[in-house]
Amino acid sequence: LWNHQAAAYNPIAGLPGEDLVDAGKFQLQYKMHYVKTRQLYEQHQALFLKYPPLNEDLLEIKKSMELRDVLLNTYNTQVPGLPIMAFVRFRNVEKLFIKIVKRTAETAPKTVEPEDLQLLVNAPAVQEKIQALPATGDYQWHNTFLKIDPLLPGRYVILFSDSTIAGEHHVVGHVDIAVTQVAVINTDQRVFVLDRQTGMPLAGASVAGGELRTKSEDVVDTTWYPSPPKIVNDTGYVM
Repeated sequence: LWNHQAAAYNPIAGLPGEDLVDAGKFQLQYKMHYVKTRQLYEQHQALFLKYPPLNEDLLEIKKSMELRDVLLNTYNTQVPGLPIMAFVRFRNVEKLFIKIVKRTAETAPKTVEPEDLQLLVNAPAVQEKIQALPATGDYQWHNTFLKIDPLLPGRYVILFSDSTIAGEHHVVGHVDIAVTQVAVINTDQRVFVLDRQTGMPLAGASVAGGELRTKSEDVVDTTWYPSPPKIVNDTGYVM
C-alpha cells in the first residue's frame, strides 16, 4: 500500500514533457512512503526470506525505488543570446551532467538514433556543465529548473546524464534544439518570415525552399526538390 501511494507524490513523475501543464498538485502526505516501504522490508527481511516468491517480489520493489534517472525538457526553438530554461526531473541523482554539441556534417547526424549517440558523446562540446541537485533521500521524483548559457544561431543536441558523458557512455538522454532569430509562420496559403522576438517582418531576406515528393505509392522514399530562392516582402510574406 505504501509503495503504491508513494507513486502519487509527484503528479508529473510519469508524464512526457508535453503533458506537464496542469498535471495536478503534489501529494505531500506520500513523500516519505518509499522510505517507509524500504524500512518495513528491512525490519522483517528474515521473515520474508522464508517465503522466496514473496521475497523476490519485495526485492524488485526495493530495486525499482532505488533506480537512478533524470529527464530534461526544453523548447525545441530558442533565441540567440538569451539563456535557455530547461525543466529537469530527477530521482536518486545528485549531479546532472550536460554536454551541448553543435550539429554539423562532421559532428552529428541529421537524426539521433541510439547507434548515433556514441558519435555525439565523442563530438566536441560547445558547452559542458555539471549541476548539483538537491539530495532528497526519499526515492521520489523531483522537479527543478536549470538555466543553460546562451548559444549562437545553429542546430544543437543537448546531451544529459547522471554521470560523466565521455567514452563508452551507455546511459544518456538527448534533446534537439534550434537557435534562431527567425520565426516562420505557414498558413497553408502563405508563408511569413518574422523576427522571433519583435514579430516584425524580415523584409529583404532570401528564403530557400522546396518540396518533398514521394517517388511512388509502393516505395516509401521521398526526394527533396529545391525551388529558386524567394524574397521576403515588407509585410513578411515570402513572394
